[in-house]
Amino acid sequence: MAFDQSLGGAADILWDGENPRSFTGRARTVISGGQFVVVSGADSAVGSNAAGFNPGSIVVNLIADSDHVNGIALGNAGSNELVTVATRGAYIVKSADSISGGIGVYAISGAAAGQQAVCAMPVDISYSGAQIGRAITAGGSEHFLIVDFNF
Repeated sequence: MAFDQSLGGAADILWDGENPRSFTGRARTVISGGQFVVVSGADSAVGSNAAGFNPGSIVVNLIADSDHVNGIALGNAGSNELVTVATRGAYIVKSADSISGGIGVYAISGAAAGQQAVCAMPVDISYSGAQIGRAITAGGSEHFLIVDFNF
C-alpha cells in the first residue's frame, strides 16, 4: 500500500534488511510521512559524548534542493514535534519522471501539488545532486515505485 503525501500519510517500509536505520529529530515545520528531510539549524547541536545527547537537538526540515538530503520521514509531525527519519530501507515513493529499475535516484522537492518525489540520476558526470538510493521497480512520471534508500 502506497502513502499519499497530500493526505499526510506515513511512509510504508517494505523491507529494511532486518536492520532499521533511523534517527529521531525535531521538526522545524510541519512534516508529513514520506517527505524527504534534511538536518538544519545551528552547529554544535551535539556534544562530545552520548550521555548529553538529546534527540531534540537534531532539527529536521523539508528539503530545499537535491544536494542536501538526510532521510525520509516515517510519520507525521507538527512544528517542533519529534519525527523519526529513516536513512536506509525500501520504500514506496512517487516518481517525477520515467525511472527504470536498477537506476540511481535523487530526491526533488516541489513536484505536483508541492509533493516530493524522486528522479533518475542523469548519466552526465557533471551532475552534483546527491544519489539517495536505487530504484527496485520502474515507474513513470507521477506513478509510484519501490526505492531502496541508502542516504
